[in-house]
Amino acid sequence: MEKIKTFFKTDAQYKAQLNTYDKTDGIFAILYFALFMAVYYIMGLVMTNTGIYLGLPCNLLLALLSIVHVLLRHQKLSSLGLTGGKIRQAVLFGGILGLIFFAAGGILPGITSGARLRDVTAILYNIFHYFVIIGLVEEIAFRGFIQTRLYGLIKNDIAAVFVGAIMFALMHIPFQLAAHQMNFAGFLANAPFLIFWHIFFNFLHRKFNSIYGNTLFHGFMDLCSGIFLG
Repeated sequence: MEKIKTFFKTDAQYKAQLNTYDKTDGIFAILYFALFMAVYYIMGLVMTNTGIYLGLPCNLLLALLSIVHVLLRHQKLSSLGLTGGKIRQAVLFGGILGLIFFAAGGILPGITSGARLRDVTAILYNIFHYFVIIGLVEEIAFRGFIQTRLYGLIKNDIAAVFVGAIMFALMHIPFQLAAHQMNFAGFLANAPFLIFWHIFFNFLHRKFNSIYGNTLFHGFMDLCSGIFLG
């Protein structure tokens, strides 16, 4: 039992940092989330009307905004999980788990179904896209910035994580709604999985006070759909 408690224990520096956030931090987290939703809806409209995907510039800009905000508030980059923490352990733990998931959910199904590999250029682009443009940006935005600053408004740990998970699930609506006309039933079907993944990614962040482990796992998870055609 003691080993289980130790395994799920939150890093002391991460926990101490949560206690420093106030209502202003919480309000900025809500405003940042609203901006994220608006940008993703516009991205979806542009995709629908022009066929142009603006994920790279928009996601990088959103991540940069959270970093600039932290610096202007005279907070440390470690509050986003970008510096400090147990980086080596986070990379090792998240990387191994991510590789296992990638093998089981991407490589093996592709091989057993006889699917054809994408060309090398497409695979390399997908690696960059899923690990940096999607994985790293979402981890900075949702686990590093929004989830932590929510504690400025919500002091109960379970409630704060649950609200963060709902926000992460909702974040996936605007782009899909505008670009693919996803209906509410489709969202409800996917919401439990998105909520689970937020809780899991947040666990990795809390455990090591670093976003690099969850970024690696996030990237490997998304890359499952980026190796084979079909």
